[in-house]
Amino acid sequence: MTKAGHRQDFLIELLGNTTRVRILSYLVNNTTPITRHVLAKELGAGLGPVYSQVLAFRALGVVREEEGKISLDPGFPFIEELRDLVQRIGNYLQDLENVLDRIDALLGDDYYVTGYLAARQHGAAIDYDNDSILVAFIGKDKVGETTKLLSALSSATPIKMIWSCVKDIPKEITRRHIYGSEIWIASIERGILDSLSQHDFPISAVLALFLQNLLDGNINKERLKALAEERRLWGTVCLLIQAFNKGAKRVLIPLTAEERHLAQNTSDPELLENARNAMNSVLGG
Repeated sequence: MTKAGHRQDFLIELLGNTTRVRILSYLVNNTTPITRHVLAKELGAGLGPVYSQVLAFRALGVVREEEGKISLDPGFPFIEELRDLVQRIGNYLQDLENVLDRIDALLGDDYYVTGYLAARQHGAAIDYDNDSILVAFIGKDKVGETTKLLSALSSATPIKMIWSCVKDIPKEITRRHIYGSEIWIASIERGILDSLSQHDFPISAVLALFLQNLLDGNINKERLKALAEERRLWGTVCLLIQAFNKGAKRVLIPLTAEERHLAQNTSDPELLENARNAMNSVLGG
């Protein structure tokens, strides 16, 4: 067997198991020695798998055990390189910018980001610090491959990802430098409607963004109506606009008599409750 083969085998033994990677990451970032039992509890893992992986690390010289407690072995010849590797790579794909960069590199011009991220592109999120990414891509002949790529990426990041295959790229999709990356992104109107229909984020947060965009004058009514009618959501949207106009005590978007009638004939008590919560967040209750 070649030396290269030996190196490959060592790396497989070192990093070739999910539990092993989590143990290594924990020990790198927490220098106080810890028992296997407490380590398993911290990781939310079974004691058996943790025990067997700790044994493997001891065999490789990476971990030592003293008085029933384990820690990284300072005698391991590449201990500093290992710390640097885990700390630097461990943070990769943990933030929005890196994940969006990977999506763009994987899908090129055959996708766009929509949903909550598109809805908040002109304003900060309200009451939520986390993000989700809703990706629409074209290419029915590559659905299987694209799904596997996005699934693998999703597994490597804490950011929620949802994706779907669409027939074509809408004309209003633009390329923007946003969220620290350069991506194809949908309009605010499409983002709001896609988020409402595909549930990529808590509805109260989406409605809060809808209201904030109305207050800021970012909504094009004609585009919103055309997109909502495609989804058979125009009655629901009119209901929301009517509620927001009333809550804001001013006309954010004017509704025709026909649209007001449509809103009155649309019944959705749960949606209106979420709309009230959104108004409390944005306007104050």
